[in-house]
Amino acid sequence: MQTTIFSDGLANIRMVDGVLRFELINITAQPAPDKLDVQAVGSVAMTLQGLVRTYNQLSGVMNQLTQQGLLKRSEPGEAQPQATAPAIAAPAVAAPVAAPAAIPQAVPSTLKKMAK
Repeated sequence: MQTTIFSDGLANIRMVDGVLRFELINITAQPAPDKLDVQAVGSVAMTLQGLVRTYNQLSGVMNQLTQQGLLKRSEPGEAQPQATAPAIAAPAVAAPVAAPAAIPQAVPSTLKKMAK
């Protein structure tokens, strides 16, 4: 059985016993301009090898969307990439050009510390 879950992003990324775990979240409302109402809608657990494969696949998608003009790549230190078409949401993290050899740089530094 396959289930499709719509997600606005990820939260609570952590590593437990060598398995990366993260929650899929939806933004259900915005009660105030500076606050988001976030609700967990599912979770994913994968090995580090699975994370690298997923990262490589998503990097390929980011490159294709950039080539098609739907996204604009940002340089380090700039604002995150924005979608140029209203139907495509902007990603949370800019995709690097090169595929990673190990844990990707897009992973927060707290995960890098946990992986040591």
